[in-house]
Amino acid sequence: MRKFLKTGTNKIDSLFDCETGIPSVNEKRYFKIRENKLSDMIDGLQKAKDLMDNGQYMPAMEILQNIRGLSEKSENYRLLFMSYCWYNLGEYQWAANIADELLQKDMHNELASQIKYLSYCGLKDFDKALEEIIRFLSFNEADVYKITLEELLTDIRDGFINEENIVSKIKGFALKYNVTIENPNSK
Repeated sequence: MRKFLKTGTNKIDSLFDCETGIPSVNEKRYFKIRENKLSDMIDGLQKAKDLMDNGQYMPAMEILQNIRGLSEKSENYRLLFMSYCWYNLGEYQWAANIADELLQKDMHNELASQIKYLSYCGLKDFDKALEEIIRFLSFNEADVYKITLEELLTDIRDGFINEENIVSKIKGFALKYNVTIENPNSK
């Protein structure tokens, strides 16, 4: 234990000139190395995004799974990208789980909520999909979900959604966000 404490103290002491409080050469090197690593990680996010834009989801996933130590904002992008990749690879449960992890950190992330919603649709778990859209819209403004609300109103009109509680909530959100279709109550 003493050896560990002594070693740890020596590492800390080597970063600072203890007498003057001025960063030592070692500290400057440490921060420069740390800065380069962060830059490499951000470059990794950009490379993954470029691969995703070209439909190369598995190579993007390989990059995303190996990036660590990001800032909170960059980590949120990493999780969003991973969720999107898994969704496009047809791994809907993984996509939903990662989107949910991101939503635990940022409950206002509409794209993560949309991926979670679509993933549950891909799993044919429409109850969980509707739960997700209702959960999100209960606490957040709609932007991307406006199109989804139009689709849900069409499903109500066509008789695919008929549970009164859900129909009422969807119509309420549609009214709140000024989303309409032609006569959503008739076929």
